[in-house]
Amino acid sequence: MIYRFYLILFLIYGLVFGLPALAVNESAGQVIQRLHDGIRRVDTDFSAPAEAKASFEERTAALTPLIQNTHDLSYMARITIRSHWASLDDEQRAQFNSAFRDLSVATYARRFRNLADIEFRTVAERPMKRGRIEIQTELIDGNDEAIALNYVLQEGDEGWRIINVLADGISELALKRSQYQQILKTRDFSELLQHLQRQQQEMERQQPES
Repeated sequence: MIYRFYLILFLIYGLVFGLPALAVNESAGQVIQRLHDGIRRVDTDFSAPAEAKASFEERTAALTPLIQNTHDLSYMARITIRSHWASLDDEQRAQFNSAFRDLSVATYARRFRNLADIEFRTVAERPMKRGRIEIQTELIDGNDEAIALNYVLQEGDEGWRIINVLADGISELALKRSQYQQILKTRDFSELLQHLQRQQQEMERQQPES
């Protein structure tokens, strides 16, 4: 139950070596399969004896292209602060996008490790409004406990990309939007940026022993 609790926390606050060439005509389901395969591949690579003491920076460097090429991180970042986005200048937008990306990747690096007993299983595909698609999956742990993990994807110029993740029905974007907009109501943009950077630093400090 403790493992399940922390895994759900990762999934809602969150999501490679040898990445294949990206195909614009890749289906939504194939994007999710590539994400899961990539997560497992990185975990396997860093579980090898020669890589067991790899730094947190090395793990995040390995995961960064995978997360960038399966998620629409700029869209996700913009949605979390909604109307506040219009008040930011180009430099602030770039800073926020960078901090959002770094935190997203750091969360994957912190939580998705030691996956030998974890199975990723695709359950169903469901069409949504605005041409979006929800890919319903499960994470099965070593005790056969299943966590419902659903991905919402939309299609753009670069193909299908993840724009939201729901773990056991809890929306990642909704949680972040509530948190970030609350900060912007009482503090300024620099405080929000520092908040994301502190969260990323905390991920690194909590890096467990391999």
